[in-house]
Order: sequence, then C-alpha cells, then structure tokens
Amino acid sequence: MEMLEQVVARKQTTALMIITCETLRDTAGVLKEAQREILLLTLVEKLKSVLSPRMILAQISGYDFAVIANGVQEPWHAITLGQQVLTIMSERCRLNVFNSVRTVALAWRCFYGDLTAEQLYSRAISAAFTARHKGKNQIQFFDPQQMEAAQQRLTEESDILNALENHQFAIWLQPQVEMTSG
Repeated sequence: MEMLEQVVARKQTTALMIITCETLRDTAGVLKEAQREILLLTLVEKLKSVLSPRMILAQISGYDFAVIANGVQEPWHAITLGQQVLTIMSERCRLNVFNSVRTVALAWRCFYGDLTAEQLYSRAISAAFTARHKGKNQIQFFDPQQMEAAQQRLTEESDILNALENHQFAIWLQPQVEMTSG
C-alpha cells in the first residue's frame, strides 16, 4: 500500500491491476508446500515476463497479485496488458503431479490524480470481485455502478437479516399436488 500511496502522492497517471489466481486458492489444500511454491514462482516469472520494468508486481494475498502499472494512461493499454496477462496465466504449468491450467480474474482501475490510494485499491478490488462473479478468465474495469450495486446488495442483505431477527418474515409452504395422480 505504501508504494501505491507514493504513486498517488506524485499524482502520476497509472493503473492498478488486481490479478486473482483461483488455481492458487483451489490448490491450497491439494498440493504439497513445495509444489505450491513451484507453481507460485512459475506464475510470478510469467507475470514479470509481460510487465515493463516501470511496473511493480506485489503479492497481496495467498492467491492475489497487484500490479502498479506505471505508464498505463489509456484504457486500451490496460486491456492489451490484461490480455497478455490472461494469455500467459492460462498456459499450462507442468508440475510433478498434474498439469495446471489457471483460472484468472483481472481487474483494473485507472488513476488520473482524483483518488486516494485506499480508494484506488478498494475500487480495483471491487472490480476483481465483479470479474470473479462473471466467470473464468475475465477482465473487468471498475465502474461506479459496481459500488451502487454492491451498496444495494448490502442494504438488501441487512434488511433481510434485520427482518429475520425481528420475526417479520413468514414462510408459507404451498403443497403442490399432481392433479392426475392426486
């Protein structure tokens, strides 16, 4: 986060890409630690191969990466880089036990000097969740409507939970009977 704060403080036009590798998450309990380490190192090398030297790659969780894409000023550049990342991340990785094909979700939020580092990060993460929900190997840019949809979902969920706690819900079962057989 410190690197992102520095970029934001300098008001540099950049983009933040969140890369979620579902395969790393899915293999957490399956692979031995050494195999998972090989897979992780292979993924990092593949990612570094498509990033320019100005870009910063960081692992932000057990299966998520962030790229501070310095120099990315236009959405088409972000899309091109995203497609390159999807291509290399989707290639098979030969491990001792099996061939691994990765499922990836990419999310982008471009920065034009209008956000704090925390806002930039949270919006990129929001786009990552949207990309995950859309399915395998998706590229998703942050859209303000995502925040509205997320807020609406949270409000609805809260309303439902409150209604359940206050016994404001009733479940009515309607038996269905086959008319021909009774």
